[in-house]
Amino acid sequence: MLNSTREKYLAIIAAVCLLAAVGWESCSALVLQPLAGLEQELQVAETAVENGSFEELRLMHAVRQLKQLRSTSLPADPGQAIAVYQAWLIQQLEAAGLQTPSVSPVQAIPDEALGHRLPFSVECTGSAAAIA
Repeated sequence: MLNSTREKYLAIIAAVCLLAAVGWESCSALVLQPLAGLEQELQVAETAVENGSFEELRLMHAVRQLKQLRSTSLPADPGQAIAVYQAWLIQQLEAAGLQTPSVSPVQAIPDEALGHRLPFSVECTGSAAAIA
C-alpha cells in the first residue's frame, strides 16, 4: 500500500493535517474550557483578596470540596446506589479471579448517620489464593 518513502511521508502529513483539524475542537473542549473556568476562579479569588473578603474564598473552597466528594460517593437514591455498588462489587470479584460471582442486594436499611446501609449477599467460586 505505502511502498515508497514519499508515499509514507505524504500519508503522515495527511494524518497530521486531519488530526490538527479534528483535534483542535477536542483540545478546545477538553483543555481550554476547563482552563477558562480556572481562570475565572482565579479572578474571583484575586478580587476577594484585594477587597479583604475571604468569605468568598472559603465558599469557593467548600464548593470545590463538595464537588470532589460528590464525584467519588454513591448516589443518594438507594436504588441507584445499589446498582452502582453491585456493579463495582462484581467487577472487583472478577478482577480477583473469582468465577461466577453472584451479588444480590438485600433490602436497604435506613440509617440516620449514613442515610442507608446497603447489605449484599455475595456468592462465588474460586481458589484460596484468589480469595486472599
